[in-house]
Amino acid sequence: MLYDQIIVPFDGTREASAAAQIGADLSTLFDAPLLLLTSARTDQPHDLAQLKERAVDMTTDTVEVWVDSGSTPSAAVAAAVAHRENALVVMASHARTGVRRALFGSLVEDVLGAVDTPVLALGPRCDLRDPVDLRQAVLCVDASATAEAALTLAAAWTSALRLRALLLHVRVPDRGSDRRGDRGRGKEFDFSPLVSTLRGVCDDIETAVVDAPSVAEGITLAVQGTAPSVVVMATHGRQGLDRFAHGSVTADVVRASSVPVLVQRGTASLGLAWLQHGEGEGEA
Repeated sequence: MLYDQIIVPFDGTREASAAAQIGADLSTLFDAPLLLLTSARTDQPHDLAQLKERAVDMTTDTVEVWVDSGSTPSAAVAAAVAHRENALVVMASHARTGVRRALFGSLVEDVLGAVDTPVLALGPRCDLRDPVDLRQAVLCVDASATAEAALTLAAAWTSALRLRALLLHVRVPDRGSDRRGDRGRGKEFDFSPLVSTLRGVCDDIETAVVDAPSVAEGITLAVQGTAPSVVVMATHGRQGLDRFAHGSVTADVVRASSVPVLVQRGTASLGLAWLQHGEGEGEA
């Protein structure tokens, strides 16, 4: 079993209901129980009986409903993950921008900052069909150790769901450069170490380099017209003023992506540990 539980933050909105449907499908695919989680600090009705009734309507599988009456949404997710460390969080992003984002923040980013478990984020442009039918994992890579941490996710999902793997590197022009003249110049990205490592769990691997003004736009271009995909990436997990100062590539990707985005906060050692222990062992 890849995951011990699928956790879906649920606030009664249409987006959260869609995430719950996807969570129910993944619960079946990964043979993991489903937990719908709501917090008393949401602005939606959270009557326990009503939530259970909705859960039964969504899936024929056994569903646990947890109402946390004393925590913020991100703290409630962190508490649920603490009870099931080998969990997958599936959640919708309302993708606030501008002033609304500055005032209310991003729940996806808050959750990523609070847990080390993977988070599958469904942005406002995501059109993942129900039931889930994924064919490809698009692994976003660069030369950083943080990006290598996503290797464990790509390896686990490609192996468990028999997906093909696309290793994607997005080349973004340096600030101040001639965007047309300098784009694509310089040393080519070396995929070979990642391909070699991933080859042990996945036979169908391709690589691609995309030139784009931003990472989010590059990923959007790469998944257009392809087989149903999940984007896999790692995040630094910045919080507070650091996140405000540097921005969040992860949030930009979630907002722009038409496919779900699977994110892991951590270091390269997480991926290496999974591969060293082998399929089905260690943390995903």
